[in-house]
Amino acid sequence: MARISFPKNLLLKCWIFWIIVECTFKIFYEMKSPTKFQELEDFFHGLILPWFSGAIWSDFKLLSYGIIAVHIYIVLVILFQNYNLIKNVITWVWIMFWLAMFTIWVEPWITLFTHKSPEALLSITFFKEILFVVDVTFSLLWLGLTYIICQLLDKEF
Repeated sequence: MARISFPKNLLLKCWIFWIIVECTFKIFYEMKSPTKFQELEDFFHGLILPWFSGAIWSDFKLLSYGIIAVHIYIVLVILFQNYNLIKNVITWVWIMFWLAMFTIWVEPWITLFTHKSPEALLSITFFKEILFVVDVTFSLLWLGLTYIICQLLDKEF
């Protein structure tokens, strides 16, 4: 019987904990009943949370749920120390990075043009211009953390 074992590296432990927290939060958010402020909540979550959680907060449900499944796969591979699958995990971590970049940079514009609301176009354009520096900062942070996590996974396993 396989034993659950956490990685030795503190950053990898924190990363696994963060994956569990963000997946749990997203699942509970999806299960809660809609409120009268649902559109405002969705706007806030769609604008802010992709910086911290990536594609898990995508408006495209298939992408969001797929990322949750990938997160579960990654956590299981790491916790059960399946050394044969660690190269797959590294590949999935890079795929998740690119999907996070899609969610941060491209998806707001796709969502905007599907709503076809002039008010939304003006507001999102204004917000995205103001938040451009934040988008760049978080994109660089994502790139750096992805690289470091992949190096640590390669070293530890």
